[in-house]
Amino acid sequence: MIDKASNKIFSQKYVRNIRKVFLGTAAAHVITLMALPLLTRLYSVEEFGVLGVYIAFANVGRIVFSLRYDLAIQSSEKESDAFSVFWLGVLASIVFALVAMAIIHFFDASYFVGLGELKYLVPWMILVSTFDGMLGIWINRKKQFKIFAYSRVTRALLIVIFQVFFFKLINGGLGLLVGVFVGEILTVVLVLAILQMKNMRLEFVSFKSIYCAALKHKDNPLFLLPGHSLNIGVAQLPILLVSSIYGKEAAGYIYMAQRIVSVPGQLISNAIFKVFFSEATSIYRATGACYTLAISTLRTAAAPLILLFLAIALGSYFLLDVVLGESWTPAKLVILVYAISEIVPALFHSISAIWFVTNSQRLNLKYQVYRACIVGFALFISTFFEELIYFVLLYAVARAFSYLIFLKKCLHLSKGTGLQPVDNN
Repeated sequence: MIDKASNKIFSQKYVRNIRKVFLGTAAAHVITLMALPLLTRLYSVEEFGVLGVYIAFANVGRIVFSLRYDLAIQSSEKESDAFSVFWLGVLASIVFALVAMAIIHFFDASYFVGLGELKYLVPWMILVSTFDGMLGIWINRKKQFKIFAYSRVTRALLIVIFQVFFFKLINGGLGLLVGVFVGEILTVVLVLAILQMKNMRLEFVSFKSIYCAALKHKDNPLFLLPGHSLNIGVAQLPILLVSSIYGKEAAGYIYMAQRIVSVPGQLISNAIFKVFFSEATSIYRATGACYTLAISTLRTAAAPLILLFLAIALGSYFLLDVVLGESWTPAKLVILVYAISEIVPALFHSISAIWFVTNSQRLNLKYQVYRACIVGFALFISTFFEELIYFVLLYAVARAFSYLIFLKKCLHLSKGTGLQPVDNN
C-alpha cells in the first residue's frame, strides 16, 4: 500500500513539480553561464576572488542569520505556525545584520578591506539573501513551484544585467558584488508582489506567536544551526584559506570552479530536494517511513548528475581558456577535480531533507561534527603543499567520502527504524 502510494506520487505530480523547478533553475544557470565570457573579460580573476570571499561569508551568514528557523516553515503542519516561524526567521536575521554591522565597524574585518565603505553593506546583502531563501521555502510550502522557477530566472537575469551596468560606475571591480545585491533585492520585491496578487501574502503575527514558535522549534537553533554552520563553514573554508595562503587570484580560480561545478547540484539536486522535502514530509507523517521514495529519487537523479558532471569536467578542461580567456587556464585542473568529487555530495543533497523529515536534528549535528573533522583534517594537511592543485585534491576526496557516510545514514533513517512519525502538533 505504502509503496503503491509513493510510486504513484513519484510517477505523476512529484515528477511534474520537479520538472517545473528544474526548468526554472536550468534557465537561470544558462543565463549565468552565458554571461561568464562577458563578465570574465570585464572583471579580473582577482575581482572574482573578492566576490568568491563574499559569497563564502554570505553562505555561512544565511545559516546563522535565520537560526535555521527557515527549515521549520516547510515542516510546520499548521499554517499559523508557518507564518510565525517565517517572521521569527526575519526578526532573527535583522538582529544578526545589526550585530554584524557593529562587528565590521569596531573590529578588524581584514577580508572586507578591499570593499571600502561597501563593507557596511555586507550584512544587509546577507539579510536580503536570507529573506530570499525563506521566501523560496514559503513558495515551496504552498506548492507554487512555477513561481519559484520564474523567480530564479528573474534573479539570474537581474544580477547579470546589474553586474554589467555597475562595471564602469563602481571602482575596484565591486560591480560584481553590488550587482548581486541589487538583483536579489528586486527579485524579493517581485516575488512579494506576485504573492500579493495571488492572495497568498505573508500575514503578520503577534510577538507572542513568534515567541511560542521559537520555543516549539528550539531544536533548530540548538542542533540544526551548529550542524549546518559546520557543514557550510567547512564547504566555504577552502576559498578563505586559498585567499589567505595563495592569494586573491587563486581564490578566483576556486570561486569559478565552485560556480561552474555547482550547476548539476543546483540544476538537478536542488530541484529534486525542494519537491522531495514536501512529498517526503507528507508520506513520513502518514506512514513513518519514506525509503521507497528516497531510493526512487536517487535512481532518477544518478544518471543525469553523473553525465552532467563528466560533461563539465571534460568541457572545462578542453574549452575553459577559449570561453573565459587565457587568464583562466590555471583553473582547468581545479574544475576537473571538483567536478568528479561532487557527484556523491550532489546525490546526497537530493534526499538530504530526510534529516528534517525524520526530526533527526541531534543526530544531524553529530554527523556534521564527524564530517567537519574529516574535511578539517584534510584541509590542515593540504596547507603544507605549495601547489594549489594538491590542496584542492585532498579537500575534494575528503568531502566526497564524508558525504558518502551521510548518504548511507539518511537512507537508514528513511526506513523509519526506531523512529516515530514526525508530529508537529
